[in-house]
Amino acid sequence: MSIAEYPESLAQHYDHDYAALRQVEDVPFYMAQAIDAGGPCLEAGCGTGRVLLPIARAGVEITGVDPSATMRAMLRAKLRREPADVAARVRVVDGHFGALGVDGPFALVTVPFRAFMHVPDSASQRTAFTELARVLAPGGRLILDVFDFDAELGERHRDPHLDTTYVMDGRTVQRWSESSYHPASRTLSVTFRWTTGGSASSAGDDSARADFMMRCCSADELEALATHAGLVIEALDADFGGTPYDRADPGDIVLIARRPSG
Repeated sequence: MSIAEYPESLAQHYDHDYAALRQVEDVPFYMAQAIDAGGPCLEAGCGTGRVLLPIARAGVEITGVDPSATMRAMLRAKLRREPADVAARVRVVDGHFGALGVDGPFALVTVPFRAFMHVPDSASQRTAFTELARVLAPGGRLILDVFDFDAELGERHRDPHLDTTYVMDGRTVQRWSESSYHPASRTLSVTFRWTTGGSASSAGDDSARADFMMRCCSADELEALATHAGLVIEALDADFGGTPYDRADPGDIVLIARRPSG
């Protein structure tokens, strides 16, 4: 799967899923980084604006790039409901990690919520890092979060399990997920199913299912990618609070890298 083939059903359920899952801990972090940078900022893989909109509301000029037409349309619909000054700070662009569709320069480039893991292989990841670095201003920072494979967690997620339940269009929806890890390619095959019948097997058609791949990233790989792109590592953290990443304890990784000023 390429980043340009983001599943339509995943885009359609995205806002409901992550509102129900209360996926919010990254928003204050990225917002603080954007305010500190002062803009202009770029978010690659901006989706429907979960992180982008709070940044624009905080007074920062930001460009959002996403390959999903559905997600871009949802974001533009939200912008029409925002105050005029907020909407004026936002530019929405059709692009992907291999070709962002913008030139910058940007004081800050972000890739929140593991979006970089949708880049399917190491060669494409090198291309993506080069492209992200290209649009950075001298002294600008690239910040992204991913995860390395955790065998214990992966074992628990092999069988279908219920992630969350919520009401959508007057119906109670359950999202089920399962995944399997492929060590040779360091990829996860992930399946989401959205059902209204109470079990993972009750999904009746592909419109209620999304299959996609994610490539896990190690700290060593991230360091090599950043170096190859001409960036200098400032931090490799295990969370948004600045806890240093421990290679002996695989899990979430927050990368902060800077383009040299000279």
